[in-house]
This record gives sequence, structure tokens and C-alpha cells, in this order.
Amino acid sequence: MDDIQLKRKQRRKRQRRRRMIFRLILVVIFLLILTLIYFKFIKSDDNNKVSKPVKNEVTWNTMLINKENTVPDSYKSVLVDVDFEDKKDDESYKKVDFRIYSSLKEMFEAAKEDGVNLRISSAYRSRFEQNKILAKKISAYEHDGFSHKKAEKEALKWVAKPGYSEHETGLAVDINRKGRTSSKVAYKWLSDNGYKYGFIKRYPNNKKDITGISNEPWHYRYVGSLISRICKQNDICLEELDDLLKEK
Repeated sequence: MDDIQLKRKQRRKRQRRRRMIFRLILVVIFLLILTLIYFKFIKSDDNNKVSKPVKNEVTWNTMLINKENTVPDSYKSVLVDVDFEDKKDDESYKKVDFRIYSSLKEMFEAAKEDGVNLRISSAYRSRFEQNKILAKKISAYEHDGFSHKKAEKEALKWVAKPGYSEHETGLAVDINRKGRTSSKVAYKWLSDNGYKYGFIKRYPNNKKDITGISNEPWHYRYVGSLISRICKQNDICLEELDDLLKEK
């Protein structure tokens, strides 16, 4: 009886995996069709900066950036201000890729309707800014008595090397609590609802052996609503998704 149950369980697991791969293939085909339609019916304008990123429309949202995969030199992002957030007079608006703006705004509005107040603590960063953040983290560890080599090793557990950070794409945001909303409530809401708006928790605690990054409940990456639902329903991270896409 135990052997029969085990075989059934293994068969169900294989069936789920096949269904997931099939759904991923459909998503890729759908995005490819949209891209073909774009290039067939819309004339490209070399002077129109907003049109540049569309050349990567099939893969821009699933682009894998981590310790082994740098931001491609060919990748271009058109940035817009996150102007739906409050800011002080002496501050500048955070910036994101224009393709995620509406989804991000919709997610923040939905959270507010549920009584959860959120704020963006970090969005797009230039390579120069990323280098400053890493240097500051290394300096903090050195101040605590670590050697430079050890300090750099510890810092890289929390901060990506310049060129290897999702923040440089404009597709990632760090989201925290605001006002009377607690961090626990904010992160719980994001974990439960972020996928509905195309965002995934990029570094979940149960995937740190795969991502190489410690749990970051505030870091969310835009991948699109179809992909985010697949990741959520099957409990997979972007690295696992990338492996599945390569299998198709």
C-alpha cells in the first residue's frame, strides 16, 4: 500500500511539473506574438527613447540578474518618477522602469484600501550608487573589526556587486511599512498579494540556498502577472523559473 501511494505521489508530482512547463511555454509564445505584432504594425522611431526597451519585450521581465548574471550591456530602461508617493521638498522622486509603473501604483492603491500603508525605500539605482552602498556596508563591517576581505564577504551577503543588482534595471523595488502599519503586516500583505500585480518576493527565506541571498521580505521584482502567478502557485524563485524556461 505504501509503495502504491508513493508511486501515485511521484506521478502527481511529474504531472504538476509538466503542466507548469506547458504554462510557461504558452506564456513565452504569447509574449512572442505580442512582440511580432508590435514590430509589424508599429514603426520604430530611432529618436523615440521610450521605444528602445521594447526590442527586449520577450525577455525583459524574466531577465535573471544575480551573482552569476550581470545586467546586459544591451539592456536599456526608460525611467519614470514614482510620483504617487509623497516626498519632502528637498528630495527627489524614486524612479522605476516605465513598464512597471502602473502595476506598482495599482498595488500600492490596493494595499491602502486594505488599510496597509507602504513606502518605497529604494528603487532604481545607478551603478555608481550601487558601488557606494556596497562600500558603505564593507566599511561598517571593517569598523566592527573585520578584515577587508572578511568585511567584503559579509557585505556581499546583503548587497550585490555593481552590475549584478536588479535595482540597476528599474524592475526591482524595496518596499517597507509607512505610518502606523507594522513591518509584519506590510510584509505579510506583500507576500500574499504582490503576485496579483506582477511582483514576486525575490529572495524568500526558503530559497536562500538557490538565490544565494538572505531573506529579504522587502525586495520585490516585477516579472509580469502571468509569470508571478506561476511562481506563486508553484513556490519557485526566479532562478528555478530560468531553469524551467531553458528546458522548454
